[in-house]
Amino acid sequence: MLPPPTPPACLPVPVPVLVPHQAPFRLLDRVVAVDLDDRSLRAERRLTLNDALWPAESQPPAHFFSDPAAPTGLVFPATLLIEALCQAAACYNSLSLAARPEAGGQHPQQHHGYLVAIRDFKFPAFVYVGETLVLEVAQREKLGQVIAFAVRAAVTGPNLTEVQPREVASGRLLFAVTGA
Repeated sequence: MLPPPTPPACLPVPVPVLVPHQAPFRLLDRVVAVDLDDRSLRAERRLTLNDALWPAESQPPAHFFSDPAAPTGLVFPATLLIEALCQAAACYNSLSLAARPEAGGQHPQQHHGYLVAIRDFKFPAFVYVGETLVLEVAQREKLGQVIAFAVRAAVTGPNLTEVQPREVASGRLLFAVTGA
């Protein structure tokens, strides 16, 4: 888990300023914190019934129902979970580009980038509608226009019985960013 980042003076920046996506495909509600020194960002998304976009992917596998301790309800698709992490990384890129000295203190603007690779991804648990998704991204390497992020997603919410958030995804994302 990333250490709690310190909110900079530029927050809150509305998510629509940072990513070009529109509802229902904007998968972030807000940027909670960003630490440009530590190169990390934390964002949140409260999952609702509107987030169950793909019904075939919104049901747990059949063997999952044999566990009586398993929560019931719609599952947030893993493909959308990866997209939400990508949008969090795009928010970090937008904020870090605006903070550069050559940017002259301008307000953050949408950057344009492309997902190049997904590496070492694990999905240890499901995400259910009604939970709050906490997305954490940390820039690890940068080589020219290619940026690597370590990412993690956890949930809090009504289905959570543990004290700590439940990790639902982790891995690495590789982006090619234009305008960086």
